[in-house]
Amino acid sequence: MENRFRNGIINSILRNFEGKYTIVDDDSLSILLKQVETLQKMDCSDEICMKQIADAIDANEVISGTISSQNGIIYVSLRNQIRDSKNLNYSIKSTFQMEFPEFLLDYYAGESGKKLLDLQYNLDPHKVPASTNGNLSVTFLKIKPVPGTNLNSMEFKTSDKILVGVLEEIKEELDKAIQYSRSKEYTESIEIYNRILNAFNERLSPESLKRLEPFVREIQTSITNNYNLEYKEKINNLDRNLFDSSPEDLEKRLSDYHSLLKEYSSQVPEKYRQLQILQSIQERKEKVELALFSLKEKEADQAYSKFDFSLSSKLYSNILKELPEKMDGSYKSFRETIEKKAETSEKTGRSHLSNRLETIYLLIEREFTAEALADAEEEKESHQNKIHEAFREGIITLAKSEFTNLTQIDRIKKEAKRVNQKLKVPISFQVQLNSLLHEGLETKNPTQIVNSHLLGADWESKTGFFWGSAKSKLKEILEGTVQTGNPNKEFKKLFTIHFETETIQLKDSKKKFLNPILKKRRLKNLFLKKKIFGNIQAEVIIGIKQIKFVVPEILDSQLLKN
Repeated sequence: MENRFRNGIINSILRNFEGKYTIVDDDSLSILLKQVETLQKMDCSDEICMKQIADAIDANEVISGTISSQNGIIYVSLRNQIRDSKNLNYSIKSTFQMEFPEFLLDYYAGESGKKLLDLQYNLDPHKVPASTNGNLSVTFLKIKPVPGTNLNSMEFKTSDKILVGVLEEIKEELDKAIQYSRSKEYTESIEIYNRILNAFNERLSPESLKRLEPFVREIQTSITNNYNLEYKEKINNLDRNLFDSSPEDLEKRLSDYHSLLKEYSSQVPEKYRQLQILQSIQERKEKVELALFSLKEKEADQAYSKFDFSLSSKLYSNILKELPEKMDGSYKSFRETIEKKAETSEKTGRSHLSNRLETIYLLIEREFTAEALADAEEEKESHQNKIHEAFREGIITLAKSEFTNLTQIDRIKKEAKRVNQKLKVPISFQVQLNSLLHEGLETKNPTQIVNSHLLGADWESKTGFFWGSAKSKLKEILEGTVQTGNPNKEFKKLFTIHFETETIQLKDSKKKFLNPILKKRRLKNLFLKKKIFGNIQAEVIIGIKQIKFVVPEILDSQLLKN
C-alpha cells in the first residue's frame, strides 16, 4: 500500500509537472551515493534520515508523510518541505491530511502529487469517482432476464364440417406438439407444427386455406413461442456458466454467447425470430466483451503503476486496436477512457525516461568530479566503476524504452566521449550493446532492435543465443515473418528499414528490387507500397515468400514510429 501510494504520487508529478522536476526515488537513491546507502541502514528517526539523505543528494524539495489503513479506510498525512541548499534549513511548502476508501487509493495518490507541488490546487469532491475503474467482478454484471412466454392451448371453432374433419385428423398431432413443448422438447414440437403447416399447404385448396388462416396463425405463434422458450433456456444456461466463471473463463463465455447469437440467426427462420431474444444475446455478448477489455485495461493500469510505461502504452494501444468501431453507449465511453489513458501513459513515460536519464547524469557528474579530486588509486577506481555502471544503466534504459529519441541517444554518446577523455580506463559499451541487440532479436522486440542499432550495436556480432550474426538473425526473422502470411503489425515496421544499398533481391533472381520489369510482373501475393526516405523514394515489398534481405546499415527510427 505504501509503495503503491508513493508510486502514484511520483506518476502524478511526472505527468502534471513534466520537465520541471528531477525526482530521486528509492530506485535512484540505491545507485546514487554510498553515503545514502549508509544512512538508509542507520538506526535513526525517519525525520533525521530523510533530511540527511536530502542533504546528501542536494534536494530542493522533500516530500514525506505517513499512511495507514483501518477498516477499509486509508489515513494519509503528507507534507512538502523546501530545502535551502546554502544554510541547509527546511521550511514547509504544503501540508495536509486525508482519509478515503481503499479503492480510491490511486485517485488520491494522483491528487496528492498535484496538491503537494501546486499551492493553488484544491481537490474537487465532485470529481471523486464513485467506484474504482477496472475492478470488475463478473458476478456483478447486470443482465436483464429474457421475457418469458406461455404456450396456451389453441382454441378454434367452425361450423364447416369439412374443416372440422381436417382438425379432427390433426388433433392427435397437436396434442403431441403441446406435450413436447411442456416437456421442453422444443425441436420435436416445432417439427410437428411444421409438418402440419406443410400438409395444409400441399393438400388443401386455396379456399380451405383461406378459412384456416386464424388457425395457421395460432400454429405459427406456437412455433415462435417454442423458439422463445428454447433460446430463453439456452441463454439462462449460459448465464449460469457466466456467473460461475473466473476471469480466465471469460474468453470461453464470450465465444459461447457469440455462437448462440450465430445459431439463433441461422437456425431460426426470420419470420419466427424475436428482437427481444436477439437483443438479449447481443447485450450479454457486449457485456462480457467489455468485461474482457476491462481486465486488459487493469493489466495496463498495473504496468503503469509499476513504472513500466513502455508496456502500459503498448497494452493500451492494443486495446484500442481490438475495440470494435462502435460509437455508442458503453463502447464509446470505454474507448474515450482508454484513449485518455494511452495519451497519459505516453506523456508520463517520456517524462519518466527524461527524469531517469537526468538522475543518471547527476550521478555521473558527481562521480566524475569526485574521481578528479580523489588521491588514492583505489578511490579513483571506485568512482570510475560507478561511472561505468551509471552509463550501463543509461544504455539499457534507452535500448528498451518505447520513448527513446535520437536526441537522447546522441547525448549519451557525447557524454561518454566527454568522460572518456579524462578517465584512465575508457568506457566501452560495445559488448553490452551487442548483447542488447541479440536479446532484442531473440525476443523479437522491434523497439530494442532499433534502439540498440542506433546506440551502436554491431550487426556482424555473434552471441551464444544462436548460431550466426545479428545480421543473419534479422534476415531469418524477416523471412519467417513474411512466410507466416500474417506478420505481427509491429514487425511490419522492420520491412520499411532503409537499406544502405536501397535494394532487395529475390532469391531466385539477380534483378534489383527497383527494376521496372519487376513492377510490371504479376506475382501471387505481391503488392508494392511506396515509402519516402528524405529525398529518396523506395518501394517496399510485403507479401513475397522468398526474399533475400540486405543488412540494414541505417535504421530510420522516425519511420518505424509512424
